[in-house]
Amino acid sequence: MLRDYPKEVTLKDGRSVAIRPLTSEDERALWDFYASLSPEDRRYLRHNVADPSIVREWTRNINHDRVVPIVAENPNGEVVSAATLHRHPHSWSPHVADIRLATHAGYRRIGLGMLMAREIFSIAMFLRIEKVVAEVVEDQIAAIRILEKMGFEREALLKNHVIDHEHEKRNLVIMSAYLSSLWEQITDMVMDSFRVSAGDY
Repeated sequence: MLRDYPKEVTLKDGRSVAIRPLTSEDERALWDFYASLSPEDRRYLRHNVADPSIVREWTRNINHDRVVPIVAENPNGEVVSAATLHRHPHSWSPHVADIRLATHAGYRRIGLGMLMAREIFSIAMFLRIEKVVAEVVEDQIAAIRILEKMGFEREALLKNHVIDHEHEKRNLVIMSAYLSSLWEQITDMVMDSFRVSAGDY
């Protein structure tokens, strides 16, 4: 599954990144990545990444049976995007996985988020996941639009389900997609975006 990494990719603006699995040596780079996000971006993250013990836990206790994390690293060794696939192999939904994705503001709108999504979906297909779920705070209009563009549909709205880092209650949107239909659509989107600048990715 992870033997095909790292993957060197040229983005639409000419910059390059390496997409690879997260390792135990990435604690500082991952911490720096989350610290580089704006307060608004961090506001919508599930965990308080300002707590270094959380990032330490993620990097020191990697268990691919439960969570598969990948990162995009620029030539300077900086993490500029992180994505995770959260599995539930021993639950009543072993065919379902949750996805989470964050990208540095300086690397948005150049195709990196879509590439990271494609990679995490590729891993999900390898693991025979049938359905992927994304949880998004209702205020994240741009994120919801991107998910809908990829083929996700809204399944539920949980009112006052989230308390953000400013202790405000917010509604949570549950979105999902079946990989069988999602894979073809997102692959076409990636190929259309990168055919001119990066050739066949």
